[in-house]
Amino acid sequence: MRRFSVILIALLLTTGCTIFNSSEQSAEEAVASEPSAMETEEQMEGAAAAEAFDTEAKEEEPAGARMFSEEGLDANPRMEELKKTADPEHGTPGSTDWRASEMAVPENLSRAHAEGPTNPGTLISELSRELRFNDALGVDVWEQTLRVYQAGEADTAHGVILRWGVKDDSLAGMDVRATMKADGDNWYVEELEERFHCRRGVDGERCL
Repeated sequence: MRRFSVILIALLLTTGCTIFNSSEQSAEEAVASEPSAMETEEQMEGAAAAEAFDTEAKEEEPAGARMFSEEGLDANPRMEELKKTADPEHGTPGSTDWRASEMAVPENLSRAHAEGPTNPGTLISELSRELRFNDALGVDVWEQTLRVYQAGEADTAHGVILRWGVKDDSLAGMDVRATMKADGDNWYVEELEERFHCRRGVDGERCL
């Protein structure tokens, strides 16, 4: 009987220690899982910094530069940058208004041609090639950007060829805008417009 009592007491003590240790360990794990005041403050500062960065980036984005939008089609951030960094003593950079282009629509990309490209993206790319714009890249022009915007009518799209970094003390860049139409499965150029970006300023339709 005495031996049984000793065994029972030993079992109770062992169980109590196990429960105490488990409770103590759970409390320690709970404390460890909670972020410290310093960690919480660092997270808040990081979130605030990220929000400030996003706000600053949006403020610096040129007006109408939103992608896949009518306003963003011909937005030129290079020109906005030139306006901010130009030396006032050398004039005020500006852009001419869009006007009818002096360049004719290539015949093979016009409506008269029976089989044009099957999408407006290919059409604006082929227009750049036909106008021999690609030949000047790396020689007289630093870069060239193609954009296409299509919304509303399925048979109408607008595309631009933005050229920047012209080796000229007056002309910084020039753009061509094409109105493109679909005739069945084929696309053609209906109209061409152009504008010029001037380093020293604009005088009517020309650069100073």
